[in-house]
Amino acid sequence: MIAGISLLVFFNQTALGVKLNDLLDVVYTRRGIVVAQFFVASAFCIRALKATFDQINPRFEMVARSLGCGPFRAFWSVSMPLAKTGLMAGWIMTWARAMGEFAPIMVFAGATPFHTAVLPVTAFLNLSSGHIEAAVGVTVLMIVLAGLTLSIFKKLGGQGYLW
Repeated sequence: MIAGISLLVFFNQTALGVKLNDLLDVVYTRRGIVVAQFFVASAFCIRALKATFDQINPRFEMVARSLGCGPFRAFWSVSMPLAKTGLMAGWIMTWARAMGEFAPIMVFAGATPFHTAVLPVTAFLNLSSGHIEAAVGVTVLMIVLAGLTLSIFKKLGGQGYLW
């Protein structure tokens, strides 16, 4: 919830935030969902990417540099292919983390059904309005998606130390 309030304060009270909101129209819109998810899940992605690149021996890049590659080409040609599975696993886990966000999206993007209500918000709205069957259906869908996401993560070689 603190993240959602922080985003609201930034986009409504600061000069830069107000200009960005006028330009992009993010508060209480679908774009706000993406902004809130990115705000919360980006740290998770950065941690996963750091763990991936920490496992790559920097000597491989140095060898490519000694053979005539520039820094960017050595990184792109050597480190990126070595980090491919870790990058994919990190992006999948970050997507799963963002998919489960509730409070920041509810505060920053709102909870309008069929407009800004993502799966956790939809489950909450159905539960709070007495539609238990719909809430259970959405919850089961989220559990299935989480299971598939974890299976894909493990298949790509995910490590337990990311979380």
